[in-house]
Amino acid sequence: MGCNSSRKNLQEKSSLNSKELEKCNEKFKKLSSIAPGKAEQFIAIEGFRTAFTENTQLADKIFKFIKSQSETNNVNRETFVLSMELFTKQKSEIYVFTNNYKHLEQYQLLLLISIQHPEIYKREEFKLQLLTKVEITYLQAGIFIKEIINMLSPKGNRLSDDDDVAAKLLINNIFGGNINENYPIDKTSNMESPIVLQIKQKWKRYFAGKFTDSSHKIKLPELTDNSLIINYQILGLFYLSTPWFYQTKKNLNLLFAYQEGQDQFDLNLLSNQLLSQNSPTLLLFRHVERLNKYEKLPYQHTPDENLEAFEQHYLFGYFNSSRWRLAPDITGDKNSSIFSIVPKYQQFITGKGKGQSKYALLNSDQGRPLPQSLQKKLSKFGLGIGGSGYEQHRIWIDGQNLKDSYITDDDKTFATGHILAPHITKLNIDRIEVWSVEFISTQQDLSHFRQTQMNHINQLLEDEIPKQNVDPGSLINSIKNRNSRIQSAIHTQQVEEEKYQQ
Repeated sequence: MGCNSSRKNLQEKSSLNSKELEKCNEKFKKLSSIAPGKAEQFIAIEGFRTAFTENTQLADKIFKFIKSQSETNNVNRETFVLSMELFTKQKSEIYVFTNNYKHLEQYQLLLLISIQHPEIYKREEFKLQLLTKVEITYLQAGIFIKEIINMLSPKGNRLSDDDDVAAKLLINNIFGGNINENYPIDKTSNMESPIVLQIKQKWKRYFAGKFTDSSHKIKLPELTDNSLIINYQILGLFYLSTPWFYQTKKNLNLLFAYQEGQDQFDLNLLSNQLLSQNSPTLLLFRHVERLNKYEKLPYQHTPDENLEAFEQHYLFGYFNSSRWRLAPDITGDKNSSIFSIVPKYQQFITGKGKGQSKYALLNSDQGRPLPQSLQKKLSKFGLGIGGSGYEQHRIWIDGQNLKDSYITDDDKTFATGHILAPHITKLNIDRIEVWSVEFISTQQDLSHFRQTQMNHINQLLEDEIPKQNVDPGSLINSIKNRNSRIQSAIHTQQVEEEKYQQ
């Protein structure tokens, strides 16, 4: 690449539009002014690092790659601008690079840069077919995922450090827990993992937000309370795998928390909180195995720093993308999913060919009287997730005795697989957290919230209360419960109105 091309020539060579090119030139001017760089002529590594305070190791690797593309061995304006085109545009849009880099998936290019494969610095001599021979180790994959997670960090902060476990949780899924095996890089182009698909998008947004279009900057939702189950590294994995999560910039608010030894599990309290929400919710569960201190722990991956030596924690949950309803109605849609965090991070989405849509069933004694045909099927109170009917669930959280909760590895709604370790079927839950997104920031948001709340209240008013074959006591309780839910919805609206006023 030449270093004396004018900005007009750059516009002709690059597929960046005029606004993107202007932003890129502004960034070049700023970074090149940092010594020992030379203003408007070339960027030094010291200047380039200032754009990657959350990801300095990745910055050094990318700078090395960009520098290798220059005929003068300097990151001049043309080298910088055309490299940003390679990082931010679709393969079909790139027409300047005559080498084979543009035929790589962008996350594959990032992976080769991350592992600093020597072939990636050869410019025109780079051979695409060599990709079939490249393998990544467990350690290299871990470093790569840490760099991806750090792309989600607020400026100046690092989300993932060398001792963090979030990257390991994902890598355990890809490598099947076998740290001694290598993974062929060419296979990654055929991976249908939601995480891989999102890495493709995050790579482009990450560089676009820094260099060509600031509106693409990535921001994780904020946790408004402390959690014993998730942290921001785990949120990063959610962000990379759950479509709803990466489409929002809102906060996560803690709605409900149960802690063994401190609280009495109350299904009705959980039910009230879920039914009052009009936004997506995350349900998080922690299963604990209390082992003899001489027993070997099968996994040691957990965000909980206070883990006792004789306890093993497994973390899993359910993402609900729609409004909760009481049984016999089903809650959820095709965007809902089961997930595990420990021992490895994985998503169980609605499975192809499963033929059922029993996403979640919330059955509490606050519900309206049931038709006689369903009374036997819905005789047990609790929360069922997945399944093929009213009694067969993938996950069952028992509302009357939490110790009777269970988990299975298959159902007719979600993808098959072990959510926890294969030997776990009976759940011993010591922690439950429910998180919701509910943040009013603009008048338009407030108007939308008011309308959805009114629709929710009207739906509650329209719920039919059977007047036949129902004893007076049950009828009175049903009316009281419905009124309580209406009051809860009204209270939620008042709280959000107050937030907006503040």
